[in-house]
Amino acid sequence: MATVIKTWTVQDLLVMPDDGRRHELVKGELIEMPPVGEAHGDIAGEIVALLHGPITRAGLGRVRVETGVIISRDPATVLAPDISVALGTVPSLQAFSKRPPHIVFEVVSPSDRPTAVHEKLQTYLEAGVEMVVAVWPGRRKLTVGTSDGEWLLLTSEDTLDLTTLVPDLTIPVSALFR
Repeated sequence: MATVIKTWTVQDLLVMPDDGRRHELVKGELIEMPPVGEAHGDIAGEIVALLHGPITRAGLGRVRVETGVIISRDPATVLAPDISVALGTVPSLQAFSKRPPHIVFEVVSPSDRPTAVHEKLQTYLEAGVEMVVAVWPGRRKLTVGTSDGEWLLLTSEDTLDLTTLVPDLTIPVSALFR
């Protein structure tokens, strides 16, 4: 007897009963996301705090946490970046965002494989995200990719420059690891 594997759709994910867990869809496969650790949560909180004033309060857009973004429908891929920045006028009553954010931050967990992290960042860029940032807590470093194909590795001595997307916004990398 053959085993049938369900291919999930965006609609399936939307109507899925809340089981208290976080999920993403990758090419039709439902992926359960484990709870994050304290370091992950602390760093994500720092990022939101550093972005909120210059972006949300200034009326430039929205800073979102773990908000689903439809990357593709066939096969369905819905990712939920740790932090995303959508600039300009942003609808806020949709279940999942239908357009890619401008900036995505992913805080890397100890269980994440570097190749999988890079693949996820590349998926965001291919979907139209302009800048992706992977935060590596154990290394106290950032990997930054942009839509023009540039990749940078930043250390605690460097500054993350977001001025190409948000005027006057730079963040000392060390500020993320307080």
